[in-house]
Order: sequence, then structure tokens, then C-alpha cells
Amino acid sequence: MDGLETARLQLRRFTMDDLAAYTEIRRQCSFCRYLPGGEAAAADAEKRARQMIKQCLRQYAQAQMGTFAVIAKNTGQLIGHGGLRRLEKSPDDELLYGLQERFWGQGLATELCRAVLAARRQDAAPMTTVKAMVMIENHASMRVLEKLGFSFEKQMNYFGTGQVAFYSLAL
Repeated sequence: MDGLETARLQLRRFTMDDLAAYTEIRRQCSFCRYLPGGEAAAADAEKRARQMIKQCLRQYAQAQMGTFAVIAKNTGQLIGHGGLRRLEKSPDDELLYGLQERFWGQGLATELCRAVLAARRQDAAPMTTVKAMVMIENHASMRVLEKLGFSFEKQMNYFGTGQVAFYSLAL
């Protein structure tokens, strides 16, 4: 899958040309707040942005899915990331997304996730499950997942990142 479009968003493959813009996004403490490493991760923004883009490029080479650069159609600006990746040692996919804070509360996360899940349903094998992990403080993301039909599975400490809620959705 090379990309997707919604009414307000374009989801396209990351390229290394996105590094500067994505680094600026990763420098925002509000963007990092609910990611592994939390707000402190903003200090390593360029390193983490480079790692994420390289990971995305490997995903594109190995599979039909991946994590995309999320572009606001009205400005052409990179505003975050979103997509699916295969979980290690599992047949399941993981839904992930992150947007700059100034784009929160507008329904964009729900919009991008709906598009990603709809595309995945078209080529998913029967019984495909999509998982999602959310820091328990991130109530807005929990609401997004619930709107999308995800079910809460469990809550636990996840590799020292804090308490994480695990959700799943059968496609």
C-alpha cells in the first residue's frame, strides 16, 4: 500500500526528505508525551525521527503495510504519523498514530485510523487481529480506539514505559 487519502488527510510513505519536518514534530513535548520515553524523548528528537523513518522504510520493503507520513491536505504540511505494523513474533498488526497537538480534538486521528483499517480489511486474511497500546493517561486515544470498535483487553506496565492499556479489534 503506497498511501491513502481521506477528506482532510493524505497518508503517504515517509522518505528521508521528511527528516527535518518530522524531527520538528518529535521535538514537541506534547507529541512525545504518550510515546515510549515520554516528554524526555523530545531531547533525542532527531535520532528518534531518523530511527522511525528508517523503520518505516524497512516496513515498506518487507510488507504491504506500514506507518505513513500524515499530511494535512489544506496546507500540505506533515502533521504526524499513522498506520499499521506487524507485531514481532505475532500474526497480529499494531495500529499506531501520533499527531501534533494543534491537530488534536478535530477528529483527525479517528479519520486516519478509519482509513487505515478500511484498507487493511480489504486485504486481510480471515481472523486478522489489530492491536493497539495506549498510555493510560491518554484518554483521548482510548476514546478514538473505542469509536473504532476496539475492545479493551488488559492494563499492565509495559517495558518500563508506565501503565499501558491494550486494545484489540478483529477485522
